Amino acid sequence: MLNVLKEYSNFANTNRVMDIDLRIPLISFAERDYLSSVIGQMVKIFPDSQGLIICHPRIFHQIDFCPNIKCVTFGFNQDTLQTLVSHQDLWSSEEALYLRQEGYSNRIFYHWNMKPFKCIYIYGDDMDSILYAAYAWHLQVKEHHQAPKIVVLNNSHFLYDRMDIAEHVLSALCPQADLDIWRQASISELKSYGADALFIAPQHRALYVRERLKESDISLYVIKENMRDKLYRPSTDVKSMLFYLNKSVDLLPVGGGHQALCSAWANNYALVGEYTKRDMVEIMSSAQQEAMDRIKAEEVKINQIFS
Repeated sequence: MLNVLKEYSNFANTNRVMDIDLRIPLISFAERDYLSSVIGQMVKIFPDSQGLIICHPRIFHQIDFCPNIKCVTFGFNQDTLQTLVSHQDLWSSEEALYLRQEGYSNRIFYHWNMKPFKCIYIYGDDMDSILYAAYAWHLQVKEHHQAPKIVVLNNSHFLYDRMDIAEHVLSALCPQADLDIWRQASISELKSYGADALFIAPQHRALYVRERLKESDISLYVIKENMRDKLYRPSTDVKSMLFYLNKSVDLLPVGGGHQALCSAWANNYALVGEYTKRDMVEIMSSAQQEAMDRIKAEEVKINQIFS
């Protein structure tokens, strides 16, 4: 990355140009015109030079009129998969067209390089994992022209079987995907199933998954999440989430404060009461409604970018 940036070091800007904050995704038409005029003046002064602008990628889409201007976004290591899944509203027509172009990742440095793989593994009880798997499937087809199999693992720690929900969502968002629903097999069986694969796991169970895949060559993609927000979603089974948190904390080095931390998590997990039949019905109903809402929202986004 540093070698690439050296080629575009003739001129650059800070995070602000006059009163325009370049870190936010949306700017006014007047601010866009002013920023374009500033860049135009710099291009006239240095017509043969390469330019570098540090800004939000959506601002770059709005001012992208000069092939000698490159863009760097904040942190240098954002990834496309997370950006696509977490994007809440629709892209503008210009942005959607830009994202569909083959050379998109060559001119904006926030691309997560997804290597080719034949399988995507997820737990079927986690809605975030289901959505990330759908976008990963579409990105794999777009970037590497091959359609990986999506393998959905059952989670025995849940109150009920959510595999039907996972299958329904993935069938709707990836109608051409080859789905393999494992209702009985466990994560330990993946080691002999093939290493050319990607396991997508939410942050709260990443250590648990990594521990069971440590002797395999299966890649692990961890979904960043707000665990407090997720813990209080109506569709979340608190016992299941605390189970994985407890198991993950147990994997931390024992000693010092870690022992007390592990004990605290174990105690909290034990204090969670049993769910009533009414609780289970309400959680299942909420999960089904969330699935319908996400299908409706994500279908439009996926069709906009990948159709």
